Amino acid sequence: MFGLTYNFINPYTQYQSGTDAHLDWAISPYLNDKFHIGVVGYFYNQISPDSGLGAQLGSFESRVAPTCKGVGSCGQSAFFAAVHESAFGTKRTCCSRQ
Repeated sequence: MFGLTYNFINPYTQYQSGTDAHLDWAISPYLNDKFHIGVVGYFYNQISPDSGLGAQLGSFESRVAPTCKGVGSCGQSAFFAAVHESAFGTKRTCCSRQ
């Protein structure tokens, strides 16, 4: 699933987080009629910097692409999943204002 998120300015802090794009994915085949095992993950990229008077440390832009391994069970009225997340490609940048 692909999505874009636009954030409004916080009137109390005068801080506005940047717009981000994300893509969520999952591969989880069933082992039988109740249990499945697989991997899930997402790609997250902030496509515009944080801004506003409250952004005194500069603009931050984040990018991450973690994956999770897990096993799950799906019953008649509940779903359970145990996952382990490992992040790779994590990058945090700060651009100072002059």
